[in-house]
This record gives sequence, C-alpha cells and structure tokens, in this order.
Amino acid sequence: MFLNTNQIAMVALGLLAQAVLGTNTVADGLACTPTTPASLSVLVGPGSIYSVANLEATAYGSLPADTTDQIVKQGIVLGNTTFNCPAPVTSGQSVVYLVQAQYQDTDGGSTVLPYYNASNPAVPYSGPSNSGNPQNTIRKGVCFLSLKTGVAATTGTQTTPTPDAGYVGLYAITVANGQTTVTSGNIKQLATAPIIGKKLVDMLTAIQQDTPNFALDTSGVANTITVALTPAPAALTDGMVVRVKVANSSTGATVMNVNGLGNVACKTTSGADFGTNTVVANGIYTFVYDANGNRLQLQGFTAAAATGLIPANNLSDVSSVSTSRTNLGLGTAAVKATSDNTKSTVAAVSGSITAGHIATFADSSGTVQDGGSPVFTKSYSTTGQAISLGGTLTLTHGLGAAPKFIMTSIVCTSAEAGYNVGDELIVSLGGPYSGTSVTATGGAMTVDATTINIKWSNGVAVFNSMLNKSTGAVVSLTESKWTLSVKAFA
Repeated sequence: MFLNTNQIAMVALGLLAQAVLGTNTVADGLACTPTTPASLSVLVGPGSIYSVANLEATAYGSLPADTTDQIVKQGIVLGNTTFNCPAPVTSGQSVVYLVQAQYQDTDGGSTVLPYYNASNPAVPYSGPSNSGNPQNTIRKGVCFLSLKTGVAATTGTQTTPTPDAGYVGLYAITVANGQTTVTSGNIKQLATAPIIGKKLVDMLTAIQQDTPNFALDTSGVANTITVALTPAPAALTDGMVVRVKVANSSTGATVMNVNGLGNVACKTTSGADFGTNTVVANGIYTFVYDANGNRLQLQGFTAAAATGLIPANNLSDVSSVSTSRTNLGLGTAAVKATSDNTKSTVAAVSGSITAGHIATFADSSGTVQDGGSPVFTKSYSTTGQAISLGGTLTLTHGLGAAPKFIMTSIVCTSAEAGYNVGDELIVSLGGPYSGTSVTATGGAMTVDATTINIKWSNGVAVFNSMLNKSTGAVVSLTESKWTLSVKAFA
C-alpha cells in the first residue's frame, strides 16, 4: 500500500514537471567552478536533472517492473562533485574534458525485512517466504555525473568528446601541457547544454530583453552569419524571429546558421539576395524565418538591389559637401546665386567708422555705427615661473607698449596649507607691503614697453603672511611649492 502511494505521488510530480519542462532532458544548477585553492580539479555543484525514464526500470518490493509506461523523473545531487583534470604530458598539447550527466534510479537501504507468518504469527518470517534474502528499502532518482576525457592533441586542434549514450554534455574543460591549475577561463558551458538559464521569476526580464531571440554573429567571414540562441531551438519555425549583431558587412548572397541547424539563405522581403552592405558590420538586424522557401527575411529591406546604407561616408569624414549630401540622400547642395556674391559691404553707415574700431548695428536695417576702440588689443601670459627669496625675475612681454592691466597669481605644485596641486591663488605684486623689513611679503613689480620686472621679498619667506585655505590661519608658503603665473594686456 505504501509503495503504491509513493508511486502515485511520483507519477503526479512527473506529469507536472512534464507540463512545465516538456519531455526533453533539462538540468538545473550543477555549476562548474575551479577549486579553492586552485588545482587541476573542478567542482560541480548541487543540482538536478529532469529526464523521461521508465516508471519502474526493475521490480521494487511488491511493485513489479514497468518499462511500458514512462514519465519525467527528477534526479538530484545535493553535494559537490570533484573531478580531476590532469594536464597532458606531451609538450605543446591540450586536452578537453567533458562533464556529462544522466538520470538514474538508485536503490539502497538493503536489509532483511520481517514478513507475516500465517502458520505462527508470533514468529515472523525473515525476508520473503522466510528466505533470509535482504531487500532494498530506498529507491531514489539521482543526477549521475561523470567526466569523459578527450584525446590530447596539438593545442588548438583538440576537440571536445561527445557525450556517452544516455548522457547530456554540460561543460568542456580545456587543460594544456604544463598547466598546474584550472581557472574559470578553462571552463566553458556547452552551447548545447540543457541547463535552465532563467527561472520563472526572471522570465519577464528575459522577455523584455529579448534574450531568447538575440545573439552575436560569431562568423569570421563575410556573407556567413553564425549565431547561437539560448535556449537552442530544435528547429526553425515559420515566423520565428532572430535578431543578430552581425560581425561582417555583406558583399553578396549571404547565409545564416542558427545553432548548427544548417545554412539558410538570407533574403530581402522581396526575395532578393543580399548585395554590398545590405548588412553592415556591428549593425543589429531583425530576421524572420519564412518556411515557404526556407529563408530568413531581413526586415525593412524590400528593394531588389538589396543595397544598404553606405558605411563611413558621412558629413564628418567627407570633405566634399556635395558627396556628403548625396550619401545622406539629400541631393546636391544648392549653389549661391552670382548676384548674391556682390553683397560684401553694408548698405549704410551711421556717421564715420575708424579702422580697427568695433562696428555695431545701429538698427534692424543693417546700418552700422562706430562702437569705439576695444579696451585691449594685445595680450601676454606666462606660467611656471620660479619664485626665489630675494631673487629677481624679468619677463619680456612683447606687447609693444606698457601693459594697461596685469593679473598675477601663484599656482600650487606641491600641496601645503590646505591647498591642493593645481590650486591658483590670486596675489598682488607691486605693493603696498605688510610687515617690517624682515617680514615683508610679496615682491616689487615695475613695467615698461618691453619687460615686466619683479624683485622678490628677502624677508622670512616671499609669501609669509598668507591664509590657510581650509582654516584661515596665517601661514608662510614655501617658495619651491609654488610657481608664478602672469597675464598682461595692452
């Protein structure tokens, strides 16, 4: 009775799993990672596998074998599984190890069970018919993991072994001669691994991101597009959408291979083959599978010529205005009429205008008037000038006349007094000076038509009565940690 009850519950859960997951073998969890500390071993974590299996592969207690009925069964592994992946011994060779999994029924808990003795109920039989034979008391579904070793070959030519019969491949682990540890970069989940990637709560996000229908083109040549969708489709179906970021610009008729299902011709919606730049490298395009003709239609292109946009030629990298406009489909640029070329002077002037003065508009008709001479017409600047206690600095400004305005500042080159490197502190040179002859701060500055002359203070420090940037306290600045910047205008 108890075995029948357990079997009924197993059947119910199996049909529920089948309704959600289907009948193809799928796995969950089973993450493959390097060991800690790293070694030539990997860990496969806990997880489960779901696979169609016989209701009862063998007899179990009073339950007979049932290989006629099949249900989806769940196999579980609760702990980590360690697999050793030694490096090949031949120099220059590499080998690929395959982690594979399958569902298995596993019986355990063998013991001799007491049975009812009708002849003498007070003395039970030991085992069926008092045979003394032990019987298993536990039947459980197990996710059985194993490691299959590939054939060592020259690095770059090694191949991943195929899964054994009844198994599904999960991970490929590549190890080279001389390698002493397996890193995460050596472990690759197979594109065909039936591992559940998204849980139910993640499905809305996956749909929003269009994860099941988008993939990168991994082809290395033009006119061939290779993509691997996740999960992998069993077949292309009518109306199926495939979005691809293509790797190469097309130069002619193009094919696409989706998850190894074979090359399918790519066409425009009018049925034309691709031409030059119908698709351009790094562009993202939408294709729809058309079972009537076994083709993938590129959405948005109908012209028989099947020519896409011309890459690279745009307003920023074509010197010819006419070419730029043509590339953008705007036609030839308009040419200015000859009569317009004569309008190089204004129609009216309000009063007299002196050459070199600023012209301003007097009214909306275009009449201009003299706006006067600009305040400054020439400028001079210099940075990084050394500051030396009691020293002299002579700067040739080249303005042709004595400056009308001079701005001086010191720039911090090494942090101190709350100032950071690059801080610019406006200072006044030329007096008046504070302090005694020993503590005077700053420098004496004189100017003429050719030079700016500075005599630095010879007191305790050139700038010994300054303020801390953060606290406002009076401080002395170190000459070697500052440089002078001068801007002059005439």
